[in-house]
Amino acid sequence: MKYVATQVQQPELNSRLNIPYAVVLGGTDVNEYHRDTDKMKIMSSVLKHSKYIIGFSKQMVNTAARLWKNIDAGIFISIPQAVETYPSDFSLPEYLKAHNHIPAGLSAQDLDIFLLIGGIRSVKDPLYLTDIFSEWHREHRTCFFVIIGPKIEDCYYEKFLKKIQTLPGVVYINGLIPSDTHASIEQSCAVVNSSLSEGMSTAILEAMQLGTPVIARNIPGNSAILQDGKSALLYNTPQEFLEKAKLLLCDPTLYNEIVIAAKQSIETCHNLEEEGRSYTMVVHDLLSKIHH
Repeated sequence: MKYVATQVQQPELNSRLNIPYAVVLGGTDVNEYHRDTDKMKIMSSVLKHSKYIIGFSKQMVNTAARLWKNIDAGIFISIPQAVETYPSDFSLPEYLKAHNHIPAGLSAQDLDIFLLIGGIRSVKDPLYLTDIFSEWHREHRTCFFVIIGPKIEDCYYEKFLKKIQTLPGVVYINGLIPSDTHASIEQSCAVVNSSLSEGMSTAILEAMQLGTPVIARNIPGNSAILQDGKSALLYNTPQEFLEKAKLLLCDPTLYNEIVIAAKQSIETCHNLEEEGRSYTMVVHDLLSKIHH
């Protein structure tokens, strides 16, 4: 919402141009920023004049409608995100080997990689599972927890780096290009989400499309798109995560069932063409409202 907020905060320019606009809400907008009085004031001023307010799920739209009860409920609409993946020939196991993350005597092909993707900031809570995973790694040295993502919050990043440097089996990579990230997803046993809140996680959708199971924290943004035991595994505590991670590794039938259900969910609910049609309709309607 940042760009729109900047423009709408210039009332003379906005009234002179008289351009109708839609706002696409991010998860942080509805889950976090509403607690900040200044941010809430800015968001409210932006949304007040918006012709459409778009959320990625019905749950997200309902949350926004409750936050802004004074706005016509009819302009809140849900357009699920779609994804497009294009894996490169990048090898995450070989990368880990080349950067000396794999102990001597252990082959890159033997690794069980659990992958977390996201910017390093407090709301993503990337440290939530690191202690219990490192303990698991000490017992099963083939299991690795790889975290990929750029620095977002300086203070949290320092805390994050200091912590993971003490934890065997936990590896941090400061960002990869999208195609290499997609290849990493394909080569992992599961994609992990440990966020405190989510709008709709792109990494989760990419994993579902690429055929990699998801183990996600049981929060509204995740449970809105995932069915526990069917299209993904959801957990409430680090211990429950560990139990489900172990289950996934030892139960190939469950693994395959989750992969199939997740791919079907992507094709049905997160279709790229359908997303394009929905946004095209919004844009056409906005254009029809411009005063010539």
